[in-house]
Amino acid sequence: MIMDRILLLSLLCVSNLFSQSYQLIRYDIKTNKIDTLPMIDFNNYKTSEFTNWNYGIDNNFELLSLEPPQNSFNNSGFTDFLPAQKFFDINKFPVRTAVKIYWMENDTLRQRCSGILIAKNYVLTDCHCIGITDSLSNFVFEDSSYIYPAFDNGILNPLWNTTEAIEYITFKENLHDSYPPLIDIALIKLKDSIGLMNGWIGLGFNEDNSFFENNVFHKFSYPGTVDYSNSTRIFNGDTLYYNYGKLGLVQSNWIGYNITGIPGQSGSSLFYTNNSNEYYSLGTLVWSGFSRHRRINKEIFYSFKSILESDVSSIATESDNRNQYFLANAFPNPFNPSTVIKYSMKNSGFVELIVFNLLGQEIVKLINEEQQAGDHQVEFNAIGLASGIYFYRLQTENFVETKKMLLIR
Repeated sequence: MIMDRILLLSLLCVSNLFSQSYQLIRYDIKTNKIDTLPMIDFNNYKTSEFTNWNYGIDNNFELLSLEPPQNSFNNSGFTDFLPAQKFFDINKFPVRTAVKIYWMENDTLRQRCSGILIAKNYVLTDCHCIGITDSLSNFVFEDSSYIYPAFDNGILNPLWNTTEAIEYITFKENLHDSYPPLIDIALIKLKDSIGLMNGWIGLGFNEDNSFFENNVFHKFSYPGTVDYSNSTRIFNGDTLYYNYGKLGLVQSNWIGYNITGIPGQSGSSLFYTNNSNEYYSLGTLVWSGFSRHRRINKEIFYSFKSILESDVSSIATESDNRNQYFLANAFPNPFNPSTVIKYSMKNSGFVELIVFNLLGQEIVKLINEEQQAGDHQVEFNAIGLASGIYFYRLQTENFVETKKMLLIR
């Protein structure tokens, strides 16, 4: 009897430890086929997590404010939407991860939504940005979507490739529902891995409301019409806008601030960064009132994380050394004054291994040559450098990854 009770308690503990993700579906744009994807188990006791991110082809990046703005728009806690070019170089990370989404109608490109790269070949946006709900409350997917990264001032950015969607991934609950969809968030899988050049931010969740109440968050988006609450505020969707601040709305399913959202901003992310080793989206804009963003909860996070990690063309496959390429963590780390960086290459080719400081300035180019396939290592000696965070980036023709190391004197 005692053993039965122990067994029962053990089973209850195990059942409480793991939960299942939401049910995902995948829509193939070419074949119009919908597949139901398997649900996955995840650790129910984790209260926060985020996926990895990447600078892209170079680590020229902009430092975003970690302090709340001194003046916010209408006392909302957030600044007003202003052209991003007033603050940043559009071609630097993470600005260049913001994308404009178009769709084709009668051979004409139509403005649709905003999004952001969260893997080398995936964009995060809203479900209502990839289709519409018909009169019978059935969700109908768009038959084409086109992705334009760092689109600004009405022109395509010549430095960053554009591409089109090949798959949409969202939740089964959205197939038969009223507008907007019940779980109004989605992934767009891209034909080309433009994130290898642009970089991408991660995807994250956090169950601690104080995290949202105490930190500063950022947004890049493409407002495309007149502000419903103020007709003098006119936007046309051809320019990348930026605003940031502290949230005024923190609920179980929603996060936001008291500025009316503008059509065209749908799908844009509220993201967090510490300007060092964390860049990740925590929700996408769905409703205009209070700029309500669908908060990424644990079930959404692990559902999407399973896609990013299982896709053979996603970052997890390439950076986890599954017979492809691999960049190891520096060891020792923290270090003083030297550390060893190891990496593996599937194919022979030209290799760059560069160390940067926190401002994105190149410190030293450790490797800049043709190398054979196989395992390699190099020592980095930081004699003469100040204590602090440094980054090292490995880049080949088919692979790029950046990691962090800490020098302590």
